[in-house]
Amino acid sequence: MGLSYWISMKRGYRSQEKFSMKKLSKSFIMAFPALVMPILIVGGMFTGAFTATEGASVAVVYGILISILFYKGLKLNEIPALLLKVCMTIGSIMLLIAFCKTFGWILTAERIPHAISDFFLNNLPYQWLFLFNVILVCLVIGTFLTPAAATIILTPILAPVAKSFGIDPVHFGLVLVCAVAIGHVTPPVALTLYIGSEISGVPVSELLKPLLPFWLILFILTLAVAYIPPLTLALPALLR
Repeated sequence: MGLSYWISMKRGYRSQEKFSMKKLSKSFIMAFPALVMPILIVGGMFTGAFTATEGASVAVVYGILISILFYKGLKLNEIPALLLKVCMTIGSIMLLIAFCKTFGWILTAERIPHAISDFFLNNLPYQWLFLFNVILVCLVIGTFLTPAAATIILTPILAPVAKSFGIDPVHFGLVLVCAVAIGHVTPPVALTLYIGSEISGVPVSELLKPLLPFWLILFILTLAVAYIPPLTLALPALLR
């Protein structure tokens, strides 16, 4: 947010219209049905009305209903094509997860995590050095795989090693997630980068240079999460 503010001030970005409480209220009323969705999902899970998986189904049904009845941006005859597109997307993801699960089973059967753990403990016997190497590995893997796939592959390999170093599982999990998430905006995969390019109409090649400061900030924040444990462990400690 700080970087975005600094760039906006430097380039003279300004709003095209003055702030209006009336317009804000009107926008809030229009957005209210959509804003109910996360409340519906989280509330349903915490009250025990449905599981997380069932909550996804509830969200889909609710999203379709408000899109048709309230926002009128979706027509009934468009739903079959939409479902087909969703099935194709989910099918590729599920196939990837299946391969990742098989790969994870092979790693466990061949005791690869134990071998990696022994390597780190014998050659890199420092917790800080292990975390730095985890970040570097995640950054490299994240450029070729989506964060979900990278997490599924790396977790069974690195989690036992982190445990050997005495790293809290919550802390390690957030370090891993922060590091692989950078892959979302790092080519050649860069899923969100291509989505942004498609929406804005700006070629990916023209987005890379302006994104460099943001990559730097993301890397610094990942280091902060890794080397300042209270950032991630203070709240869980209070809940305990």
